[in-house]
Amino acid sequence: MLMRILGAAVLAGALAACGTPAKIDHKGDPSIKQAESAKTIDLKRIVSKQGAGQHVGQLRAGLLCAGQGDLTTRGVNIDIADRDTLRVIYDELKTANYNMVGTPDDLFDNPARERADFQLAGVVSNVRGNICFPMAGFGNLRSAKGEYAATVDWQLYDRHASKVVYALSTEGTSQVKEASEDGFRQLQTGALRQATKALLADPGFRDAIAKGGVAKPAAAARPGS
Repeated sequence: MLMRILGAAVLAGALAACGTPAKIDHKGDPSIKQAESAKTIDLKRIVSKQGAGQHVGQLRAGLLCAGQGDLTTRGVNIDIADRDTLRVIYDELKTANYNMVGTPDDLFDNPARERADFQLAGVVSNVRGNICFPMAGFGNLRSAKGEYAATVDWQLYDRHASKVVYALSTEGTSQVKEASEDGFRQLQTGALRQATKALLADPGFRDAIAKGGVAKPAAAARPGS
C-alpha cells in the first residue's frame, strides 16, 4: 500500500514544480540514565494526529535527487498499526532498564498489562521529510534515502492514581544517506527512536516513574466495625 501511495506521489510530483523542502534540524541522541525503579509500564498505543494532504517536505528522484514536487502527509505518515513501530519504542524502554509488561508481539490480551503501574501512549504529529528515490526513473519506487522528522506528544498514565501524571513533547530526526529497499522504514523508525530517547533522557519522566505508581493504602478499619 505504501509503495502505491509513494508511486502516485512520484508521478504527481513529476508534473509539478520542484517542491519546497522541509527544514529539519538534526541533533545527536541524548544521554540516557538507566532506570532504577522496578515499577511496571504498559506501552499502550501510538496514534497519528496529522491530517492527510498537508505539505510536509520535498519529493526527490534520480541519481542527483532533484526535487520533483511537494511531499504530503499521505506519503510519510507513520503506520501506527504496525507492531514494528511499537517495537522501536518498546526496545528503547527495555534498553533503558524500564520494567515493561507484555510485548508488541502479544496476539491476545495479556492480563498483566492491566496490573501495570503505568500506561504510556503517544501522539505522532508534525511529520516532515525530504525523500529521494534515486532509481525512480527505472521504475524502482522502493529504494529510498533522505531525511525525516516527527514530534511525539507523550502521556504517562498512573493507573493507581487514575490520571495522567506526566506529559512531554519530543522530536526525533533521522537520515539515510545510502538508498536501500527499506530506506523509508529506516527513516520512520529512526526518527521515532530518537524521539523515544529524548523522552527517556528527560528528568521529569524519570521522576514521575520513581514517585508514582503506588497504590493508596487501604483505610484502617475502625474498632468495632
